[in-house]
Amino acid sequence: NYARTTYGGRTVNQRTKVMLQQAASIYGQGFPVTQGSYNRGVSASAGTHDGGGVVDIGDTSLKLLRALRQVGFAAWVRSPDEGFSYHIHACAIGDKEMAAGAKNQITSYFNGRNGLANNGRDTAPSSVGRPYPAWAKKYGAPI
Repeated sequence: NYARTTYGGRTVNQRTKVMLQQAASIYGQGFPVTQGSYNRGVSASAGTHDGGGVVDIGDTSLKLLRALRQVGFAAWVRSPDEGFSYHIHACAIGDKEMAAGAKNQITSYFNGRNGLANNGRDTAPSSVGRPYPAWAKKYGAPI
């Protein structure tokens, strides 16, 4: 379901909202969404938030990062070392309305990279994991 709705006061589609709710359930609490989807023209985001399925979260807990990845997000903690304020950047794997740049980030995620232009390694500890959700395999969701 790609109907537009909100989560944490930010625009997302219904599919992304359900995934965020599942991640919050695993995490055991809510979290602040600082930027939603369908948010064109944000230069710091390089167009990744222009379409669906992408959010920024103002919590950098590794437990939350793992929960987001478990429910089907390619997600990374962004930091000042990379030129960002601390936050989690998450892209919903298989979102049909996702911007091209975000799709490229998902490919980068599965290649163990950071999704940024520098193509650096994913700095998340191995304990966080990099799962490919079973539902994505079942439906042949693009990575």
